[in-house]
Amino acid sequence: MVDRLDIFTRSKQFSVNSNHHLTVVGYDDDDNIFSSMDGFSFDWTITEGTDVVKKFSAPDTGSRHSHHTDYFFIRSIKAGFASVAVKLEEPGYEGVKQVTKRLTVVDPFIILPAEPVYIVPTSEFSFALAHLNMETDGTEHRPIKVPNPQFKWSTKDTQIGSI
Repeated sequence: MVDRLDIFTRSKQFSVNSNHHLTVVGYDDDDNIFSSMDGFSFDWTITEGTDVVKKFSAPDTGSRHSHHTDYFFIRSIKAGFASVAVKLEEPGYEGVKQVTKRLTVVDPFIILPAEPVYIVPTSEFSFALAHLNMETDGTEHRPIKVPNPQFKWSTKDTQIGSI
């Protein structure tokens, strides 16, 4: 008999514009894990951050029906936090509490040039920020317009450089 639920993800931090699947895991009262929750009906809800992640239709899942399955597919839209909840919807399991998982979506960036830069004193050099496209393993960049309220430029040693 299912005593409690948990939501499993391969990562608690996702990159913007990436797809992920969440899986519900069931435990009995001795904390043994059920090998599968397939066949049970679940209610998945994005409880926070509906602008950060979106539900999307699952790839071919055979006999499973999209919303009430033990899998939930999301796409990360923008950087921020989101929460996803799942509740077991089976007669006789009303006492099993809904569980919520908080997710973090990040938009990884790089300072360009990424290599060290050596310049003579009193010289000026411009750096740039760019988002990493994680779908291409970070090999493609999207420029970030600066100034930008999401980023703060600073230096610890003003004798070496200034912003």
